Amino acid sequence: MDNQGDENCFEFAFDNPLFSDRVLQIEVTDETLVDKQINSSTTKKLKKRKIKKKKIQEADENKVEVRVKHVHVNSAVLAAQSAFFYKLFSNGMRDSNNKCETSLKVKMSEEAPLKELLHFINTRKFSSIDTSDYHSLLAILILADKYEVIQCMKYCVELLLRLPMTQESALLYLELPPSVSMNMEVQPLMDASKKHLVACYIDIEKSQSELMNLSIVGLEMILSSDHILPGTEDDVSEVIIDWARHHYPNVEERREVLSSLITRFVRFPYLSCKQLRKFLDFEDINRATLLESITDALLFKDEHLRKKNALASIDSTNKQFIERSYTWRPIKVVESETPMPHSVVYFNLSRSECASLFPSETIETQSFPVGGHTFYLQAFSKENNSSLSHSFGIWLYLVKSEKISASCRWAVRKNPDKFFIDVVNGSHTLDFGDPITCLIPHGLHS
Repeated sequence: MDNQGDENCFEFAFDNPLFSDRVLQIEVTDETLVDKQINSSTTKKLKKRKIKKKKIQEADENKVEVRVKHVHVNSAVLAAQSAFFYKLFSNGMRDSNNKCETSLKVKMSEEAPLKELLHFINTRKFSSIDTSDYHSLLAILILADKYEVIQCMKYCVELLLRLPMTQESALLYLELPPSVSMNMEVQPLMDASKKHLVACYIDIEKSQSELMNLSIVGLEMILSSDHILPGTEDDVSEVIIDWARHHYPNVEERREVLSSLITRFVRFPYLSCKQLRKFLDFEDINRATLLESITDALLFKDEHLRKKNALASIDSTNKQFIERSYTWRPIKVVESETPMPHSVVYFNLSRSECASLFPSETIETQSFPVGGHTFYLQAFSKENNSSLSHSFGIWLYLVKSEKISASCRWAVRKNPDKFFIDVVNGSHTLDFGDPITCLIPHGLHS
């Protein structure tokens, strides 16, 4: 007898009549044949009489021939490892002269995984599968969940985590049935899959063409992550729109899917006002669905910085108010047309972010419009040639335009409770690639 030192190994008893008190009668059904019969007979019968489809399916399934296999099992061994078999063997009586036959109906695709599952319950190992084949392991994992064999689920997850993670396997894991994916034993596999997938698509802009080929589950996993690096939240919303148009040519289906994805995964408070306006008139989205999100976003943009931080920390499950790590830093822009077109731009930097610019890094903002032209800001740190000190400041860049004249007022405050202090005022000539520079006095940014 093998594995004599393992008190949990009952390999000697598996399918051995001498140590068995039950016979599993496994009825194997060809699900492809069932589907064909259901589709053909259901269509014909529905035309003749109005009866429920469920009853037709049940009747058709009974007509499908099944292949029967018998396996001798020890009910105590199976019941100890499986809540399903515990309940199954707890029902009914056993004839004193004959071993009780217990029927188990399975699909053809479940036959091989079931054999491995029963073998594992008795031996703590699989009999013949290739443990480097994640398709085979997933089939056993799904069946182990169905029959509530926790130890087998843990073992499958352990083996799967040993295999190299690929985009294909990560997506396959994430598309497991909810009953499996939400199981506590499977969470390490789900977490590893999400981490791998996000790492593959962390740069949304560079990965946009690959994102179009993802399933909706894969896209949702990426969009729900706080670790992706989009240029702006506008870019995130455009990826969703492009993906929906690619996968759902039917307008009604696209509107339903797109409205759901946009409301759940776009962080509206960090969309530009231009993008918010676009959504108000966007035909591919149910406008009524978005009105509340757009209203909340506009109110958030108008809030005090400290209150914004408080909102972001109140409900950790609601990611709407949590800022992603954008390539282009979000800003607040207040536009006005009187007495002349002008904008007030608020660019918030923390003390640690200012320190991270040393010795020669930059942080760029999202672009913003003023008077028909587009601009962006860039915070910088640079070494002074005439001394050993460093300068900190803000550059104002003009985006793709001819030379213009602009009047600028620069003001700085050290924290939200302080008043703004004017640093530079005046009129400037601004050309593409040649920014206006505002140096921040050392005492105001240190």
